[in-house]
Amino acid sequence: VAVWMLLYWALFIPSAGVSVVPYLLRIPGPGGTTAAGLTAQLARCDAQLAESSAQLASCNASKASLALTASLCDTNATTLHARIAEHDVEFAALRSEASAHADSLIRCEAANAEAGCAKAKTAAAAAEKRARALGEEVARQERQVTSLENKLVESQSNLAGQNRKLAAAEDENATGVGTAACLVPLATPVATAAAIAAADEAKQELLRKVAALELQLNASSSSGGGGKG
Repeated sequence: VAVWMLLYWALFIPSAGVSVVPYLLRIPGPGGTTAAGLTAQLARCDAQLAESSAQLASCNASKASLALTASLCDTNATTLHARIAEHDVEFAALRSEASAHADSLIRCEAANAEAGCAKAKTAAAAAEKRARALGEEVARQERQVTSLENKLVESQSNLAGQNRKLAAAEDENATGVGTAACLVPLATPVATAAAIAAADEAKQELLRKVAALELQLNASSSSGGGGKG
């Protein structure tokens, strides 16, 4: 009995959901599993495998596209880095050139300033020279004026003497004495007066010249002072 019970248990009692005898006999067992069910499961597995393969292919395609995009990005990044490096070199060259131009400009301004100072000094020296010449001319004119004034004083003194002689001659003529003697000196006061008038006119002309020279001297002094500044 015990042997038959063990045999029955081994053949007909399900083990892990599948009975051995029904599987061998192709009849439904307690778990309801058949060859058709297994075929359907296999078909579903194949379908899932095909879907997974399709997803894997899509993922591989996406991966390849991403790899291509990454490669293009790397290439573009490399190109941009190269351009940035070139621009840095160009910028450094431009900065160096700008610095050189700035130095040249500073040197040119310094040279122009020195040239301007030299011109100003030359102009000041020329103005001082003209001022000295005008000063000497004014001094000469003043000496001439002084000489003419002395001559005028002398002429006036002579005129006064001639007037005194004329008055004495008129007195003698009035008394009837020395009529012939007083005829000669009558012409002398007239000539003396003409000489005095001419001397006075020359004096006025010299004074005008002196005033003009003084104006020129003042103008030259002003321009000379500006040049020195």
